[in-house]
Amino acid sequence: MKNIAILMSTYNGEKYVEEQIISIFHQNYDESQLNLTLYIRDDHSSDSTREIIAKLSKKYNIVLDFDGQNLGFAKSFHKLLDKAEADYYFFADQDDVWVPNKLSLFVDRFNKLEDQGQKNIGVFSDAWIANELAESTGKRLLEARSPRIRDYKLSFLDQLFEFYAQGASMAVNKRIIEKLLELPFTEIPFKESHDHFIGLVVSHIGCMSYIDEATLLYRQTGSNVYGARNDANKSILQRLESISSRVKTVQFLLLTAELVSASIGSEVNKGISDELQKLNTKKNIYYATKFFIRYRRYVSYSNPIIVSLLYGIYFNPNTALHQQIISLIHRRCPHENNLGTSTKL
Repeated sequence: MKNIAILMSTYNGEKYVEEQIISIFHQNYDESQLNLTLYIRDDHSSDSTREIIAKLSKKYNIVLDFDGQNLGFAKSFHKLLDKAEADYYFFADQDDVWVPNKLSLFVDRFNKLEDQGQKNIGVFSDAWIANELAESTGKRLLEARSPRIRDYKLSFLDQLFEFYAQGASMAVNKRIIEKLLELPFTEIPFKESHDHFIGLVVSHIGCMSYIDEATLLYRQTGSNVYGARNDANKSILQRLESISSRVKTVQFLLLTAELVSASIGSEVNKGISDELQKLNTKKNIYYATKFFIRYRRYVSYSNPIIVSLLYGIYFNPNTALHQQIISLIHRRCPHENNLGTSTKL
């Protein structure tokens, strides 16, 4: 019997949360093989979300956390990690709808990877972009990005400049949870999404496996914390004009990547920590351009050279934030005076 923990953070989700919970407990799976528990932490809702969840907890196996604090969705999810004890951990958004075979697809992939000898495992899938009624638009969330995922495996380098693994379509095994709880995620001095952080950790020390199917309806409500992109109608000029804004996002991604790579060692990604440290320390157009050109295949799928050159020009590291990241790394690896990659696993 495998124990499955499904983690959900709610906030003013009265319109959709019941439909999502029902879709989770109406999965097609062998109940003699899997034991499901849904852990819900409410992030201080002001509507009837808590009452709806409390009512459903009388029917379904739900563990509630109504501590009253408003932490924000990422830290709220992170707090749930301490509450659950399971073999596999799934993340669920309050306003999506799971397709009936989502759970079985993920568990089958976990079993396959374990049979291959993998120890640190994450699994993620695509999602249908849906309207407010949870009706599929026929478009997939990773439609434009999935061709860049090679051999159905997401690498650490893939995530240096881009978001791939959405929390709502992600699951990890217990070893990953244990590693996450050792890292200072809640102390990162800027808004960092839990899903991107988890994706970096998994791919740095293990296998982040991609299921090329849509396993949930990703509802677009107009109030999603992170919604689907809509770049289809942008002109070339508009896309070029958005590069500067995109680079600012990448600056944060690279700071998080440095924290992860310097805090936990990896033979596969050996050396990237030192490169990120040098890049994030001070503005150096020459070094930045060399860095982005070197990793151009991860910077842009359609225009790698041009976009990498523009990244090199626009990249302006936030040195104050970088100092705070260095402090977190030193606390994690006090023996690493040169901020080199730790070999602790």
